[in-house]
Amino acid sequence: MAFYGAIFLIVPVLIFRAIKERLNPLVVLDAGALFAACAQPIGRIGNLINGDIIGYPSTLPWSTVYDNPNSFACPNKSTCHIPVQPAAGYELLLNVVLIVLLIVLARRSRRPGALIVTYLFGYAITQFLVFFARANVVVPLFSLNWGLKQAQWTSLITFLVLLPITFLVLRSRYAEVVPEGLVPATYGIPQKHTRQAEEGERAPTGSVKGEQEEHTTAKSLGTSAELSPDPGRDEQEAEKSEASQGSGSG
Repeated sequence: MAFYGAIFLIVPVLIFRAIKERLNPLVVLDAGALFAACAQPIGRIGNLINGDIIGYPSTLPWSTVYDNPNSFACPNKSTCHIPVQPAAGYELLLNVVLIVLLIVLARRSRRPGALIVTYLFGYAITQFLVFFARANVVVPLFSLNWGLKQAQWTSLITFLVLLPITFLVLRSRYAEVVPEGLVPATYGIPQKHTRQAEEGERAPTGSVKGEQEEHTTAKSLGTSAELSPDPGRDEQEAEKSEASQGSGSG
């Protein structure tokens, strides 16, 4: 049950950080799914040693007996010095199967979100199954009394809720298949350095265009100035010519 709480908290945190860092949220969640799946067997080993996950009494050859008075199993006389099913061991094996499935899927799938969806569905299913061997209290859900434990009800509800969420998520733009050779974490996500580079390219181009326009304008003005006559200069030359003619005649 505590792990479900961790999932419900970590998923929105990872999505928030991914958007903040301009990464594909589904790719970040896929990486988180691999991390969580690989970390779970370590916790199950601790459960086996501590005796805090107890199965029903059993005569199976792989049953576990807790004799240490410091074990979590020994405060309860019905589970101390009595062979019980290693429910934590069952969960550990299911975790390993889920890890193998995720690794195979990670090598073959280029679709973001495939790993996190598989992990969440797989975790809900494994929890629902393993609790049939765990000696937990059976509780009803409102008027439904199906002989299930609290974690099994949670797994069942989680499974049903994941169905529409998965349909919507895998139809989003973040779930587009990533082509070979491209980085899944940044594929289709605008990056800061890309925008800065584009703006940097636009700025020099604009300045060059401006200089070219100014040069063209100045050149055209100079040409028009050469072609057009200067009225004031013509009048001065006419006056000088009249004056020189007058002095010559005198």
